[in-house]
Amino acid sequence: MIPAGDEHDQLSARLSPLLDEYVEAQNLRVVCGTQAGFVLQKDADTVRTPDISFVAAHLPPAGIPKDYWPFARDLAVGVVAPADRFEVMQTKVAEYFSAGTRLVWVV
Repeated sequence: MIPAGDEHDQLSARLSPLLDEYVEAQNLRVVCGTQAGFVLQKDADTVRTPDISFVAAHLPPAGIPKDYWPFARDLAVGVVAPADRFEVMQTKVAEYFSAGTRLVWVV
């Protein structure tokens, strides 16, 4: 996968602590960064890694997984990179919602 670029990374880096601050203040669960993978489909092994994501109350019994989260996140944030095509972003958004993601931000 081609790196998204510095502008993309800077925007992700600025949004993540804002969301994390809100989550902490509300005593919610976990904000994840770019490297957190979430299994959206098991039969086709579809794993997505949004730029920023949020997991609410349904943590696995063992806590934060060492590999991929076994479910969709509650919020997925996708920061559009210069190389991203509209159709690809639409497909990702549809996959997130189909897997149970409650809210998707495309920034």
